[in-house]
Amino acid sequence: MTDSSMTSSQPAAAPQRPNLIRSVLKDPLGLLATAIITVVVLTAIFAPVIAPNDPTAVQIFKVNTPPGDGYLLGGDGSGRDIFSRIVFGARNTLLGALVAIGVAATIGVTTGLFAGYFGRRFEMISSWISDGLMALPALIVLLALYQSLGASIYLSMAVFGVMLSPGFYRLTRTLVKAVRGELYIDAARVSGLGDLRIIRRHILLAVREPIVIQTSIVGGIAIVIQAGLEFLGLGDPGTPTWGGILQGAFENMYVSPMGILWPGLAISLTVGAMVLLANAIRDSLRQTGSTRAPALPAKAEAKSPVPATDVLLDVRDLVVGYPDGGKWREVVRGVTLQVKRGEVLGLVGESGSGKSQTAFAILDLLSTGGRVLSGSIVFDGQDLTRATEKQMREIRGRKLA
Repeated sequence: MTDSSMTSSQPAAAPQRPNLIRSVLKDPLGLLATAIITVVVLTAIFAPVIAPNDPTAVQIFKVNTPPGDGYLLGGDGSGRDIFSRIVFGARNTLLGALVAIGVAATIGVTTGLFAGYFGRRFEMISSWISDGLMALPALIVLLALYQSLGASIYLSMAVFGVMLSPGFYRLTRTLVKAVRGELYIDAARVSGLGDLRIIRRHILLAVREPIVIQTSIVGGIAIVIQAGLEFLGLGDPGTPTWGGILQGAFENMYVSPMGILWPGLAISLTVGAMVLLANAIRDSLRQTGSTRAPALPAKAEAKSPVPATDVLLDVRDLVVGYPDGGKWREVVRGVTLQVKRGEVLGLVGESGSGKSQTAFAILDLLSTGGRVLSGSIVFDGQDLTRATEKQMREIRGRKLA
């Protein structure tokens, strides 16, 4: 084996945006989520053009009316057009969620980066503050501050963003602590790069994928909490939001039960699409982490495994490599081992010798860019180097872990 520390020592090149977009759109769920989010965002932007009626206009003869007569989805309990209110509600709901996401991410990611990188007193103080915020029930705090905050949903979402920032902080700090000791960070320091540039150019790129997922989670939570506050009647009745529409529909549920469907559907589809889109972006970032990978070397013919019925795992002449400046850097070279049924085998070596990379290669869980360049991995008679991802999912975790 050779030193495997170079597996993460090469910072991933910034992905090309067209490749990222194309990769997301190739994923069926990513395409569906993108379509839903696009429709919601365009609806929010062009709400005055799309809505056929003023969302605050009251027509007393159209209270709880069924769809038709100028009201596409019917009228609410005050005689207002439900469709127009949902269209304008998209704008106010998304803006409130963006406020919460912006505040939470700005505070949490920034403090997490510095706490994870510098540690010591800064980490200790920020962790105390984070733990204190996490100990507070966010919804109860918002309810308690209602008299001070007034009916402004945006101010409430800003406070809620502060309450959500510990989630970003703890995630970012943990991720940064896991990579700050890597050799490429030390190499950046030795080359004269300042701490802020290292954090921005290298560490932030290394932790971006989980942050994307956290952003989608916070966005969904913000929409749900905002709807919950409006449902409790704590928002401005004159400002159409999905939660406010849902609250009004609930009051008239027995008179016009279909009124609950439309705001509930808007909230559910938007939150679900955010999660699906974030997962698609995460997967695409992993695929486009390197703009160009070198050509794979020709695989040498692996030696045929010894036919033995008691051999469960047979690894022969395993070579693992990662892209490095247009060529492949071998981080594991020529590993051969066998594990028989009922046998316990220990893989021993100094830190960075390639133990983890050997295990990850067997599981087909190598980091971005990593490939098995040659050799064979035979598990229970099946060569895993030729197995598809679907076949690996059936094996991984159930038979091999």
